[in-house]
Amino acid sequence: MAFFTTEKELSFVERIDNVQSMLTNAYNEAQSIKEDLVKDNENKQVQINTLNQEIEKNATLITKTTSFMNKLKDIIG
Repeated sequence: MAFFTTEKELSFVERIDNVQSMLTNAYNEAQSIKEDLVKDNENKQVQINTLNQEIEKNATLITKTTSFMNKLKDIIG
């Protein structure tokens, strides 16, 4: 007794449906990647803003420290 497997040939409609399904999946995956990238950019922008605030604070401290050092230098002679 022989068993034969015959693959059913897909109709044009089924083939088009398969292509549409693959394209829909590709679109959904691209959309997910885009959303992840947007979130990543937002997080990085927050980090940049935080660093800029720290840099400004350091610049202010450098100015105050320099002024303090100059006053000490005048006192020392």
